[in-house]
Amino acid sequence: MSSEKQERPSGAARHARFATTHWSLVLRAGQAGPRQASTALATLCENYWFPLYAFVRREGYACHDAQELT
Repeated sequence: MSSEKQERPSGAARHARFATTHWSLVLRAGQAGPRQASTALATLCENYWFPLYAFVRREGYACHDAQELT
């Protein structure tokens, strides 16, 4: 039996995880009327921007380059 504790990510590490995909939101972004699609797309961008940015940073890109790529 291992005595190692599993560490839970906190702070920025927790926010670097991808949120569970709500496929209804993805569909709404592509198929709804302009107002609903815009709101859905904004929500997707808000949910996924930081995890994608964190991934690009871990790949070795500088802060500004990672922001541009994201």
